[in-house]
Amino acid sequence: MSLKLSKPVLIIGVIVVVILGAWLPTGLELLRDTLASPWAHSLRGEPTLTGRWQGRLAYAGIGQRPFTLEIRHDPMDGKRGQYYAKRGAFNGTAEMTDEEGYRMQFEISGASNRDGSKIHINLRDLNRKVSPRQQPLVVDLNGVWHGKTLELSGEYSMNVFNGTGNVWNSDWASGKVTGVLSKP
Repeated sequence: MSLKLSKPVLIIGVIVVVILGAWLPTGLELLRDTLASPWAHSLRGEPTLTGRWQGRLAYAGIGQRPFTLEIRHDPMDGKRGQYYAKRGAFNGTAEMTDEEGYRMQFEISGASNRDGSKIHINLRDLNRKVSPRQQPLVVDLNGVWHGKTLELSGEYSMNVFNGTGNVWNSDWASGKVTGVLSKP
């Protein structure tokens, strides 16, 4: 007994196999990342760590500064299609206003553990202005995500930016920086 397939059934079967072959790697990658970094994916409408966060950073002994953070965890293009960064990595941008009203912009990179209870954010300034005055400099922050809020803490050191690098003196003040951010 031989099985004979009609031409339309054969064509539809080939189309289904091609579509599944094209979508399956992307779907499996999304599933893997959803299990590894659930803080980046909202399956039932719950809050995510990704997105825009706003608040104020409080510098011990100096005062508070407005702070905005945009966390992204988007798929990247690779040789074999799109993939997500491993080990909870993310990137994005940040913006902080200094005491003179100048908006400093930062590129961020970081990582979170699976539940968002340990977050590390690296900040790299993009448009720091030359100034003979000491300004607080924060290069990394640690955080804890609570769904609707993001608690941050770190340390700052006073620096002078001369246009090519930061000038630092161990006699200059340093201290803790803390803040609680929320989504607008």
